[in-house]
Amino acid sequence: MKKIIALILASMMALACLAGCSQKSGSVVMTVNGSDVTWDEYMYWIGYSANQLEQYYNYTGTGVNYKDSETTDIILKDAKKAVIEQHVILAKAAELGLTADEDEVNDIIADYIVYYCGEDGTEEDFAELIKDSYATVDTFKSMVRSNLLYTDIINEMYGEGGADIPEEDIKAYAEENEYITATHILLLTSDDEGKALSEKEQKDLEKQANGFVKELRAIDDNKERLERFNELKAEFCEDTGKESFPDGYCFTTGTMVDEFDSTARALGEYEVSDAVKSDYGYHVIMRLPLKGSDLCTSSDGYPVPLSAIIAEEKFNEQFEQWIEDAETAFVGQYRNYDFSSLFGDEGFNYVSYEDFTSVKN
Repeated sequence: MKKIIALILASMMALACLAGCSQKSGSVVMTVNGSDVTWDEYMYWIGYSANQLEQYYNYTGTGVNYKDSETTDIILKDAKKAVIEQHVILAKAAELGLTADEDEVNDIIADYIVYYCGEDGTEEDFAELIKDSYATVDTFKSMVRSNLLYTDIINEMYGEGGADIPEEDIKAYAEENEYITATHILLLTSDDEGKALSEKEQKDLEKQANGFVKELRAIDDNKERLERFNELKAEFCEDTGKESFPDGYCFTTGTMVDEFDSTARALGEYEVSDAVKSDYGYHVIMRLPLKGSDLCTSSDGYPVPLSAIIAEEKFNEQFEQWIEDAETAFVGQYRNYDFSSLFGDEGFNYVSYEDFTSVKN
């Protein structure tokens, strides 16, 4: 899992927490498992949730009707869930004795300042940039901190990259979700500009691929066959993904081209396929035993071990249970406060704690 987060963060990963900020007397809005949620923290998440809903409706070409109570109910429900998520993560990190590396937090913030504000950008420039999102630099640092802790908790529970998940669990998951592992030698039937090679050139490639098949099938020992396969792959394979996936692909149904998928699934372990043609070219495929360390393509396009995908799924199931079991309660004057009153025709009207208390008093 990447340890850098985007400016607009998905709710699971953008776990904003003002743990580094001092609380003003009376600013506690609610508690999550006894942990205090401040006014500023809750307001940030209401604004964030409203922004996400507006983006969705803008994408669909319709506007948000803030006069509809269901709309504000959705926003407030999402904001509350985000607050619960943040405090569950922080509590679990504390329980496991985990703390974020502050040097890493500051390095990430520095990278953001350079990316969004230029080489000469300052924290003040960055603060101005994110102000319209009701965020401060401290808030943003807390998002980064929580994101790092999220990853650290998974690693603590399941090992780095899911290394502590038992092999039998990995096998069971792979079977249930139709994961297999295979490597191949690909000979492209198009040039660097994507133009198809001549018929003669393609026939020559087919002959070359069939030569690989014949040579490999003549090797009886599985280890020797794999070693020779890898030598041929290193010399002749034109798959641009071989650098990122040097030992082959671990994949599930529907993620590879049909010809590769169906051919690989029909093979036994260490068995070599006939030369099979796809839109890319000629493939010579070898099925491999599946292991937790086998690399798959993650949702964001990066190679990750199958065990890491399993670890995250296991954690998300546990995380959802923690959220469901969390005890929450609004406190004091907020028990009966109508937070939907903060919305007007144009959307969320941010109110600072000082302004709120001056109106209330």
